[in-house]
Amino acid sequence: MRPSRDISNGERRVSDGRPQRGSIFTGLLLVLLGALFLLQRFDPQLGVGHILQRYWPVLLIVWGAAKLIDHFATGKSGEERPPLLTGSEAALLALLVVVLAGMAALEWLPRFRPGWAAKTDMFQTQAEQSESLPPVVLPPGSHVRISIATGSITVHGVSGNELRVSADEQAGGSSEKAAQARLGGVSLQVDHDGLNYVIRPAGQGSGDPLVRLNLDVQVPAEIPIAVQTELGSVRVSGTSGGVIAQTASGDVDVHECEGEISATVANGDAHVSDIKGNVTLNGRGDDVDVNDISGNATLAGSFMGTVVVRNVAGNVEYAETRTNLVLAKLTGRMEADPESLKISDVNGPLRVATKDKDVEIENVSGPLDVSNTHGDVGVRYDQAPEKPINIANGTGDVTLSLPAGAGFEISAVAASGDVASDFAGAGLHLENGEQSGKLAGTVGQGGPRITVATSYGTIQLRKSS
Repeated sequence: MRPSRDISNGERRVSDGRPQRGSIFTGLLLVLLGALFLLQRFDPQLGVGHILQRYWPVLLIVWGAAKLIDHFATGKSGEERPPLLTGSEAALLALLVVVLAGMAALEWLPRFRPGWAAKTDMFQTQAEQSESLPPVVLPPGSHVRISIATGSITVHGVSGNELRVSADEQAGGSSEKAAQARLGGVSLQVDHDGLNYVIRPAGQGSGDPLVRLNLDVQVPAEIPIAVQTELGSVRVSGTSGGVIAQTASGDVDVHECEGEISATVANGDAHVSDIKGNVTLNGRGDDVDVNDISGNATLAGSFMGTVVVRNVAGNVEYAETRTNLVLAKLTGRMEADPESLKISDVNGPLRVATKDKDVEIENVSGPLDVSNTHGDVGVRYDQAPEKPINIANGTGDVTLSLPAGAGFEISAVAASGDVASDFAGAGLHLENGEQSGKLAGTVGQGGPRITVATSYGTIQLRKSS
């Protein structure tokens, strides 16, 4: 016979007739949540994400304290102890986790996408002001460094010898008065030690994450500059003394400059164009576009988006987790993404080693060396090749397309696949067995040596139209 329950007086009764006590855990949890929201309201710098990461065991302490209180209270009153965790308490815990995770996300997102900062200020009032510093005359041989914590930096190279700095400044606070007070502590300054000039914020604004400074700097074009921001974008144009640009979270855009260009980007895009000099780009950002470079271009890092390089007069070196590439005189385009690598119109040698990507290459005038695993390789020539071609593939097909009138010597081996050829003649021997295929010999009057091999896949020698 099942025990009866009497709920006529709002109390649950078990088989022995004793009422079951409700737990105080729900009340304590609501008090904790309310206190957290109240503290965030009065101090937006509190950082819910930081609290959640470091002090989440407090939830276990509150739970344990509630159960201890329930235990002693029921011992004195004679009531039945509540269960360890009721369905309503579990639902409230889940809701609390969702709310805290959402608040933490709103705190962390602006670190990775500066443009989202204004959209995540749930508890803040914004105050704004503008500031312009008096012009500073820079003697010949000077260097300029710009360093801020939060905000974007735009630099223009100009004629003359004056350094001009202006800023749009923003500050957040729990109220308009608090925001204005924080903004009142913000000021820019230009320090110098000999010929080294430094632009940076002074006072309260220098390390306050709720303060954002968007700088516009005019610098004599021939002066070397170094630009750094932790959270924001960097844009430089019109300089001829060389540029060092760094951002921990934001975009980098450098164009129409001369000299050595060095850029480091993270969690953002990089655009470098119209450079008379060498370019070095490092980072772990998103999309990359490098074009019209008179010198060398070196790219190294882990880029999650698409990397495009065009029209580089010198050498191109590209290194990332799965690809290492070196080529000379790129008159066309190189495009790399997580799934593929495409290169066209190289007026010099090309050497590439990659894996887990499909590779497409067109028109290389110098020696070509391709090594790939776990992907297809396609190589095409519109003009008869004049330099050696070497293609080695681990797992994947290889297609080589050459003009009908081309002359060459070839050795092609598919260890576990077939070989097919549009070319034929007395000097060419094709053999396909049960497991492997081979093509060897000379076409036409002979020419550059071509070696093609794949371990698992087919090889096709085609005539390009």
